[in-house]
Amino acid sequence: MKLRNKTAAFLLTLASVSLLSCATVYADFEAKDTGVKVKIKAAGEYDNWDGITNVPQFEGPDGNFCYAVAHVSQNKVDVYMTNENRDCTGTVELQMQHPLFGTAICDKEGNFYLVTGEENTTSDHTKETVFISKYDSTGQHISTTGDDGSSSLEAHYNDGFYTKKPFESGNCDAAINGDILTVYYARKMYNGHQSNSIFSVNIKDMSKVNMGCFYESHSFAQRVVPVEKGFVFMSEGDCYNRSFTLYSAEVADGAYKTGKENQIFSFWVRDGALDDGDMFALNNNFARMGGLVPLHDGRVAFVAESARSLDEKAASESQDIFIQIFDPFAENLSSESAYTTSGERSGLSGANGRDNVTDHGVKWLTSNEEGSRIDNIQVAAIDESQIFILYDYTVDHVYKGLYCILLDEDGNEVWPPTLFDEKAKLNPCEMPVCSNGAITWAGNSYNDSKNVVNIYSLNYPVAPATVTSAPAPAEGLTYDGNAHALVTEGTAEGGELRYAVVKDDARRPAESEYSTALPEGKDAGTYYVWYRAFGDEDHFNSSPVMLTVTITGEGGDDPSGGDDPSGDDPSGNDPSGNDPSGNDPLAHIPEGVGNSPSENKPMEYHKEERGGFAIYYCYSLPFWGKQKSDIRVFGEPGIIVTRDGNTYNATKVKINKKTGLFQITGLYGVDKSLVKELKTATKGGLGLPYKVNPYYVRDDDNVFRKYKADGSLSAVKVFIGDKFYKAKKTEWTLNDAEQTIEFSGNLSGSYHFTS
Repeated sequence: MKLRNKTAAFLLTLASVSLLSCATVYADFEAKDTGVKVKIKAAGEYDNWDGITNVPQFEGPDGNFCYAVAHVSQNKVDVYMTNENRDCTGTVELQMQHPLFGTAICDKEGNFYLVTGEENTTSDHTKETVFISKYDSTGQHISTTGDDGSSSLEAHYNDGFYTKKPFESGNCDAAINGDILTVYYARKMYNGHQSNSIFSVNIKDMSKVNMGCFYESHSFAQRVVPVEKGFVFMSEGDCYNRSFTLYSAEVADGAYKTGKENQIFSFWVRDGALDDGDMFALNNNFARMGGLVPLHDGRVAFVAESARSLDEKAASESQDIFIQIFDPFAENLSSESAYTTSGERSGLSGANGRDNVTDHGVKWLTSNEEGSRIDNIQVAAIDESQIFILYDYTVDHVYKGLYCILLDEDGNEVWPPTLFDEKAKLNPCEMPVCSNGAITWAGNSYNDSKNVVNIYSLNYPVAPATVTSAPAPAEGLTYDGNAHALVTEGTAEGGELRYAVVKDDARRPAESEYSTALPEGKDAGTYYVWYRAFGDEDHFNSSPVMLTVTITGEGGDDPSGGDDPSGDDPSGNDPSGNDPSGNDPLAHIPEGVGNSPSENKPMEYHKEERGGFAIYYCYSLPFWGKQKSDIRVFGEPGIIVTRDGNTYNATKVKINKKTGLFQITGLYGVDKSLVKELKTATKGGLGLPYKVNPYYVRDDDNVFRKYKADGSLSAVKVFIGDKFYKAKKTEWTLNDAEQTIEFSGNLSGSYHFTS
């Protein structure tokens, strides 16, 4: 296997993208020659609509990268699995059950799924034409479920709107969330028109699952991603609707609950195009789908390219990349305040070009010159917070290479458009995979006549700035006509700590609203104080965290609209902060809480308050290696939640390693409404803080050593919990004379060996 690797740490100004700022870019880019030879292409792809790739890519059950090669003429699909170094570890052959190929995906149990189809040439419009087939980890076919295209249509649509031929004039995307596999595909209908369709199954028994109604005609590109609440879909339409249209489907207990549709980015067309039956004019929407990616706090980032104008200038403009960041389940996405990113564009849209429209939250990222072209825009987010935008770039019909833009979770630029490789190509109409801390995809090289498949990976080894001492909300503040500090002063490493105050609501402040000044409040009411560490030139910004602070009493302009003038907590809880039942868990530290990091036990048992809940847990956790990031990392003490005199045990958490915050997502023996309330109270920036201590290695630990042929030590693994953790080379030092391995980084302590 051939390897091409380069670590970029360089100063750039790029003339091919106008007026870029200089930036120091640190990144690792790697290309591995797999030896597999196939020309990667998207069948049916056209100027502004997607096609079906013959090499889908996805995450395997072990978190490693997988890709599949569809050999349609041989009626089979070969799946290639890799390890953490992206070396091939084996292949599995899947027999296609039908002649048309859509896509492939894998679940956490190691089962594979193929989406296939066939064209119906009979007069029976209820004949199934699109299928989901399940295979075990060895490639044995388990079962197949089919659909006729009615699965995402409301009852008033007749069978002329059913699927005659799937995977037509668009792509096929698939996502798994819990037990639900959702397939989102383009199709030709019996009425001769093209549209989108959704087909979902429960992967346990392969029964059909309703996902509501989402119908767009025409729909030239499809994206679906799993999110905490369900699934989020995006369509690129040219008529009904003439826009990028978002569909958010909420799922609960394995069943569809509700769905919501929003047009978030519009396209211009000449006046009267639909009335004149001008399909050529309608089909050209001066845009191209990019990708959709979930962020850690429930928001999503949508990236695409488009002409900037909503008038006749769109017909001659170069297309630029833009981003919109928002909560896909927000009540209203038709105002600027609904978006984290900012920017408005107004003009004419609709099928006849006569509707006055305004798009919100549109942030432009490129300014392309005449003769330049952007292709295969793709997006991924490491740790659901570092947003990588990749694209192939061409100027005057000459390929210039693979470019990347890096943004933080609020859409602020970390890198400008930056060239990473002059030969690497992206996988068309596919999104890359986040695997082992890197953005990974399968692609060919430019002008490679042998069509070798390379596994490309791009990561960002620069660490985030960290909050070393978190600010705490001031307590017992009462209006007295003077200004008071709202929080204690915090500290940061790798940057500086900045604060922002929002009085009227808990909206996320813009980057420009932060300052280093310690925030103060004078008037009675509720203040929302946000803080984050702004990184220096060698670090990126940390995720923002919100604190709620109240000044009680009467006086001034109450920003909250009126709090309880008595100064008591309106929830009825004891304002002292103790459990209202009188049984304060902090008064009796539970068994299992450690006293020293060398014990490898959770430590620093303490209390947090969120939304009327009191939450008790160990703030300081031992490094858990490759174990699953779940409730078990909090050890024997667990997590205790109290409210209104009742005590509950947490059963599930969602840990964000990037932000150092976690969300409680499950309680034992309570109704769903209380769990939902707690999930909201500990979501995103409201999450509960924790820190990780190095795992202390002792002589009685299970330590595996690997040696090279010359007898030198090449690798060290430490058994932590229930899995081996492979120590980074920077985390261990061998003292051969004393037969000792000293540990650092995620590990500490030492290990003595005798042979």
